[in-house]
Amino acid sequence: LTPRLRAGFAQNRFFCLGGERTGSTLHVDPHFTGAWNTLLCGEKRWVLFPPDTAPDEIGVPTDLRDRLRTPCAYWWHDWYPRLAAKGGDGERLGLREVVQRAGETIYVPPGWWHAVLNHGWTIAVTENQLSPQTLPRTWPQLLPDGDRSARLARALRRLRPELLPAIGAEANEDDGGSTTG
Repeated sequence: LTPRLRAGFAQNRFFCLGGERTGSTLHVDPHFTGAWNTLLCGEKRWVLFPPDTAPDEIGVPTDLRDRLRTPCAYWWHDWYPRLAAKGGDGERLGLREVVQRAGETIYVPPGWWHAVLNHGWTIAVTENQLSPQTLPRTWPQLLPDGDRSARLARALRRLRPELLPAIGAEANEDDGGSTTG
């Protein structure tokens, strides 16, 4: 999609179509968002780790290029067996596993590491959501993106003014591109 065409789509809602052994690499959703995922057909295997898990203990590449270029199936082949084995580190690290089937919805809380492996063809819909409880931690991450933070501040001012103290803003401030943080 071109940037102009992409700008017309929601940045937090996705329609996902995946084939055998595709999915997502181990990651944390951005800006302290949580996400729900509803599987319409197929089967997905999920693995989750609590927010305080050290990335190097669960096989998250330190180099961004490696993170973006490594197929998700490699993690499942190289790291999952070590972590999930009896006596492996998975239990100590809080590993959670879920097999999601058609018609089921899973919720991934903010900050949780997770990876997904598709068993056959899958179709899913998903949405990331920013909860009011995570707003104080999320706001500093959003501030550098002046347009996004200004839009959020305006929306809060209009729809949820009681949340303005969480971002250090006043109800009568103007946020024409930059907001208080």
